[in-house]
Amino acid sequence: MAQVLKPDQSYTFSKIFELKILADELAQELGYTLSRKRLDLPRFPGGLDRIQELCDRIEEILPYVNLASETSRREVLYKL
Repeated sequence: MAQVLKPDQSYTFSKIFELKILADELAQELGYTLSRKRLDLPRFPGGLDRIQELCDRIEEILPYVNLASETSRREVLYKL
């Protein structure tokens, strides 16, 4: 893989996002690995209509979403 980040240059978050580099490639370039896994976060105690349908749909499409693109993230949320 070609080096994307130049060692002699400083980067802000916005500059890194402008590079359109995938998150796993950025992590690898910085010496890390990236893994996606389901988190078990605290849950809302009240009842929500059709929540299981929404959860199932999100889990179905999430592996195919390019999370590096703000437009992709927005489009997915809009279509849900």
